[in-house]
Amino acid sequence: MDAVEIEGETLFPTEYDNTKGWVVAHELRRKAKDKANVVRATNAEGDSKEASRTLKCFLHRRPVPEEPQLPQDDYRVVRRPESGLNLTRQSVALIRDGALRAAKVQPDIAAEDTLRINMRQNTMIMSIPSLANVKEYSNIKEIKINDKSYATAAYITTPENTSKGVIHGISTYDNQDGIEKKTWSTRGTR
Repeated sequence: MDAVEIEGETLFPTEYDNTKGWVVAHELRRKAKDKANVVRATNAEGDSKEASRTLKCFLHRRPVPEEPQLPQDDYRVVRRPESGLNLTRQSVALIRDGALRAAKVQPDIAAEDTLRINMRQNTMIMSIPSLANVKEYSNIKEIKINDKSYATAAYITTPENTSKGVIHGISTYDNQDGIEKKTWSTRGTR
């Protein structure tokens, strides 16, 4: 069989034989990768000291430790800034002080309250064991940080292992107990 040219690239019968499947594609990719590594190695001979130092720094850097999980029994108030406050550029202490001042909660009363900043979503999460503090934190409309006020919106999350939703198909004669019995399922539970 003769060679075939597709889009300016010559292919031989061994390269497009269907019996080999994806093996050919993997081999071609591996060859291209090896060729690129050879080119990189020849170019990096002059930079070997710098390359080895950066590799050494990369290998010896310490991973960022994960924060411990928040207590499951606590209430959680999630607060999202609405007026341009970038939480990643502020210190956690400033944000906490601003939240305490806005909620009018004394620092000694709020000693067990935990503040977490979610940098990806630009939100702050307050984990609070006291229901009285939850009401104060959830009523905050704005936070003052560095003499500037920022509007915020808050919501209280659902407890662990729960969800909320709309139940359809409820009869008018069902009462609270009847609805609860119909929504609780014993199948599939352990």
